[in-house]
Amino acid sequence: MNRIIETLAEKLFQQQGLERLRAILRISSISPDLKFQERLLNAHADLVEYCTKLGLKVQSFDMQNSQGEGSFPLIVASDRSAGTNAKTVVIYGHYDVQPTGDPSTWQSPPFEPEVRVEDGIEYIFGRGTTDNKGQFWSHLEALRAFRESGDPLPVNLVFILEGQEEIGSPGLIAWLEDQANRDLVHGDVVVISDTSMAGVDLPAIDVGLRGHVAVKVTVHGPENGVHSGSFGGAVTDPAVWLGSQIGLFADSDCFVRLVQEQVPDWLLNLAKTCGLDEAALCLRAKVSALDKRGETLKNALWLKPSFSVTGLHSGHDQTASLNAIPPWAFARLSVRLGWGMDPQETLKFIVEKLRDECPPSLKLEIEEERCFPAFYMNPTDPAFQLMNQAMQATFGNPVEFKLNGASIPAAELFSRHLGVPVILAGLGYPGGRLHEPNERHPLSQIWKGAEMAVRFWFALAA
Repeated sequence: MNRIIETLAEKLFQQQGLERLRAILRISSISPDLKFQERLLNAHADLVEYCTKLGLKVQSFDMQNSQGEGSFPLIVASDRSAGTNAKTVVIYGHYDVQPTGDPSTWQSPPFEPEVRVEDGIEYIFGRGTTDNKGQFWSHLEALRAFRESGDPLPVNLVFILEGQEEIGSPGLIAWLEDQANRDLVHGDVVVISDTSMAGVDLPAIDVGLRGHVAVKVTVHGPENGVHSGSFGGAVTDPAVWLGSQIGLFADSDCFVRLVQEQVPDWLLNLAKTCGLDEAALCLRAKVSALDKRGETLKNALWLKPSFSVTGLHSGHDQTASLNAIPPWAFARLSVRLGWGMDPQETLKFIVEKLRDECPPSLKLEIEEERCFPAFYMNPTDPAFQLMNQAMQATFGNPVEFKLNGASIPAAELFSRHLGVPVILAGLGYPGGRLHEPNERHPLSQIWKGAEMAVRFWFALAA
């Protein structure tokens, strides 16, 4: 093991790995926008080539979005040379990324990765650096170190690299329903590096993620818009009606009523012991205060549902001075699901409530975008302790088991379909700005993460 870790620390090895990572970061593999299809497929082809070069057996499976459109290939790359008696580690990552937003808000172009120092730490900046290309790259670097040294792997490896995590993994959801596919990726433990550590050199394993239901709602009213003086009060305004429905969904108890199970004691106790820096949250969100504090804030962030409007628009440009009822209104509604919530029941609740309330003068269109449950896993399996030891040996500090209000569809899917421990061993730092401008990933974490992986593989094989 020491020889592998020494290889990871070599300057030339790191320079080569960084240049190869830069190549995949330059590809704008944005999955939510079909205009980037060609580039997403380029990223897929680039990873297939690289995984093949690393000596992995590579297979690709084409997938579409929830509307049956596009192509978002899933990569399965494996090395089972350790043998049938050896343990198998399944490593999940995703090569698709979020849109970049306004380019003027970036200090450097989002797809021209740049290394610079910020807050006293050397980061690599660019879209996908921490979510998720830079994080899963650590595991590929660990494998490359074995290849360079010529040492045999102590475990079997299966890499699952997805191209549609940022749109809710609809293809993976269907793919794992097939027993043949589950057999292809069977293993003893799943490792996902797609979350954050507790701080610099403060390792963490997330044991809870909220689920997610998201829909696009379009309301059509008068065909071309009509004069608000001549028709106001007689013709239903689609924007006003949609706003009123949003107000009902925003009621703090609206989605809590859908919770079907009580939160277990182990999870409540963990939430109480988890640290939560409220001042840091305010700083990251760039707000002066939070709506909740203390235990109430923890429950709101990690265990209970929350409702957001992530897109809102109506039929006239904001610069136009048109005193007209708009012909349409649009909103993207998002519900994060806590413990004991059924995503299908939540989706049904939203759809039925909108349809029941919609007046006959309006036409309603609802499009499902995401629908998957929360993930919570009591870290009692021995694999968690082995990862704890690997992370502590790498970073020099004990692991914090914590909760996360975000969502990763694959975590619950692997837990349910493969029936093995799913370990969320995050390598990002808090404030990585995932989904935001100036996304960043600590440069040193690439090879520290690789060392963590190597230590875990040897520990699992012992």
